[in-house]
Amino acid sequence: FVRLPAAASSCRALSTSAASLGNRESTSASRSRSQKSLEMADGTVVIPAVREHKATVIWYHGLGDCGASWADAFRPYRNEHVKYICPSAPVRAVTLNAGFRMPAWYDILGLSVNAREDIAGIQEATKNVHALIDEQVAAGIPADRIIVGGFSMGGALAINAGFRYPQKLGGIASLSGFLLRRTELPGNFNANR
Repeated sequence: FVRLPAAASSCRALSTSAASLGNRESTSASRSRSQKSLEMADGTVVIPAVREHKATVIWYHGLGDCGASWADAFRPYRNEHVKYICPSAPVRAVTLNAGFRMPAWYDILGLSVNAREDIAGIQEATKNVHALIDEQVAAGIPADRIIVGGFSMGGALAINAGFRYPQKLGGIASLSGFLLRRTELPGNFNANR
């Protein structure tokens, strides 16, 4: 089994707790705009830019976590011209963890280099990353001002989606990540090599 953080079993509770904190902050006159965040119905946490929105960071959490925890981590280090988007994965059965249901971007079938991969799940998650990037581009942020990153399985997803995105991105970041669909690499990914 992969050991999960204590809060992982109740990611929705953590998300709900962060949302209620965000709501208190947004209604308090003593708090500045820099403390505000928005939580969407799907658990995505958005920290808006304090000043003119010039760039976006989209950050994907690891197995069993949720977007709210990473949004909290970004607050002390944020740039006032950058919007931070921290999506939350849907809850699904994870084969590696004996089928237990937890937040995961795709199923993990094994940890060995030769383990089969959940190609359909990875493709669906990648499509969702691309849709979120496309939303930012449609809102006026050029793709080369968007960074996609993540931790662990979220970092792996960021690498996979970043390589396959058709426009040049501002960056791809991965902390403790790994390569998905590695048999297809190096591939013909011209925009983000």
